[in-house]
Amino acid sequence: MDEADVLGDRIAIMGRGELKCLGSSSFLKKCYGCGYVLSFVKKQDVDRGDATVLEFVKDRITDKSLIGQVKVLSSAGQELLVQVPFAAAKDFPALMDDLDAEIAGKSDTLKGLLVAYGVSVTNLEEVFLRVADPGAEERSEGATGGVAWCSMTAYWLAHFIFDTVFNLLTVAVAIAVLYAFDMEAFTESDKIGPTIMLLLLFAPSASTYAYLISFLYKTQFSAQTVTIVLNIAVGTIVVIVVSVLQTIPEEFCEDCLVAGNILMWIFRFVPSFALGFGFYRMPIYVSFLGVDPWGSEILGTCTEQVLGTREQCYGGVADDLVYLAFASVAFLALCIWFDYLGTAGHWLSYKVKLERQCSIPEDQLAPEDADVTVEKERVAELDKRKQILAVDNVRKCYLPRGSLTADPSRAVHAVKGVSFAADSGQVFGLLGINGAGKTTTFKMMCGLYAPTEGEVWVAGSTVAADTAKCRRNLGYCPQFDALLDRMTTKEHLELYGRLKGLKGHLLDASVESTLKQLSLEPYKDKRAGSLSGGNKRKLSVGMAIIGRPRIVFLDEPSTGMDPVSRRFLWGVIQQLAVSRQSVVVLTTHSMEEAEALCSRIAIQVGGQFRCLGSPQRLKSRFGRGYEVSLRYDGVKEEAAEKIRSESGGMSDY
Repeated sequence: MDEADVLGDRIAIMGRGELKCLGSSSFLKKCYGCGYVLSFVKKQDVDRGDATVLEFVKDRITDKSLIGQVKVLSSAGQELLVQVPFAAAKDFPALMDDLDAEIAGKSDTLKGLLVAYGVSVTNLEEVFLRVADPGAEERSEGATGGVAWCSMTAYWLAHFIFDTVFNLLTVAVAIAVLYAFDMEAFTESDKIGPTIMLLLLFAPSASTYAYLISFLYKTQFSAQTVTIVLNIAVGTIVVIVVSVLQTIPEEFCEDCLVAGNILMWIFRFVPSFALGFGFYRMPIYVSFLGVDPWGSEILGTCTEQVLGTREQCYGGVADDLVYLAFASVAFLALCIWFDYLGTAGHWLSYKVKLERQCSIPEDQLAPEDADVTVEKERVAELDKRKQILAVDNVRKCYLPRGSLTADPSRAVHAVKGVSFAADSGQVFGLLGINGAGKTTTFKMMCGLYAPTEGEVWVAGSTVAADTAKCRRNLGYCPQFDALLDRMTTKEHLELYGRLKGLKGHLLDASVESTLKQLSLEPYKDKRAGSLSGGNKRKLSVGMAIIGRPRIVFLDEPSTGMDPVSRRFLWGVIQQLAVSRQSVVVLTTHSMEEAEALCSRIAIQVGGQFRCLGSPQRLKSRFGRGYEVSLRYDGVKEEAAEKIRSESGGMSDY
């Protein structure tokens, strides 16, 4: 709509295959718009006063038949929006004179209630909604629920159990192949037991090994490729190298046996090597040398044998089984630990300690705005245990991968001392261009990144001290849909509801309510992969709000949605904040979305908040005045010159 408003000389709106209207942007707004919107910014220490302001506006409308059309559109935080019909425009000069007198302190009718005010006309999107889909407003409803977080232990154990059970099918196929090809070295009565145990223990150890490898890479493709190459190389090439080193006669190589044994004990930690070496021992040591297949060098149950001129104690596959069993447990524990290290809950990690040594260079700090300073001082003095969300002087520094020292010249300071607090019923907007630090700030609030300095408080606890407790109060809708294509809409909501602790009748009621209020009922049995882009975003928001979280983080929630669906979602978000007294933190690139939803907005540039306040407060402080769009009826140049001469301070834009 913004693009059409700026670029279109004439705009046509279609609905249900018919041309609904045609004309210039200003013509369509005049014909189908709702009127003007007056936005008022109240003082911070004023809780309400909406009725007083509304009566103030009504008293200055001379045509009393229009008073019924003057109404409050929204009231959030310090900002109040009042709708006034087009026909009341003739009363604006007197109204604005009185408002200016009130703000300047020359009049006391409103008793110093207001700080600033502004006027805007209906935007083109309002016209589209009324013309293309007249029933859109009636269908707008709220939503219920919250985001699902599960503990790291539960997450990894669930993966481990599923993958292990699934891999049992592969084990069964492998055993069937051994019998089908009559491989007696593995299937004889005294050998089938060790063979089955090798395969059974390889399955879980291989899964946990793959989990561990995944921490070294950022993409699935890289991790998968490296894991496959490592398994092939270690499971075949290294096994051959070790077996050759162990069998070279001493007269040809004195240290080969020692080298082979050292490599064997080291590489046994890699499941593919333990499996390959165990399979190598079965036909060579067990069948050929008569070694006990359950023999172990670690446990001292190996068999003394002379091979060539060398006498050695040879074991069966028990040592490989011990290593595989140990690797399954050890790798899983390391995964949980490494995941814990990567969150805000672990403040003792070496990486965070190193980051704290990086101070922000003075030339990278921009002058701080007065409103930002006031907010920082307010947050510092707050009792954060009573706040739903408080971000206190949070900073994030990134060091180059593999850095062992804190070199300020190589550090990247993504977030530089951000502070703000939000209470129930508020929608806080976080705006900024790409690379401004929004995503990093978001992830620190969610507990996904550890702050280099400062604290994030959620529902009375710090994310650093109690990440799991804080996450139970959070809902999160990512910028890109995190959906499982083969699961249905209802199954997604049920899954996230269970992760939030809902069950039985409560789960069913919450899922049905969320489906109804997000208008997803017709698609509840449809797979997520076949949903439209708009319905996918609705489902992502539904997954975030099921479970009634106290804080909901929405990262560009309306991306890719058409105007009707976007307005519908805006209604859901507003009702979520107001009716449930939740805090909604929103990031968006749409100024219109931020203005429609947010009670306060912070604009982040270079990791710093450059300004903070209500939408009208920001307009009043940083705007360049009013923008007036005119449509000329005669010669443009002559009309423009006449308007300039009569208006005084007007200039072309």
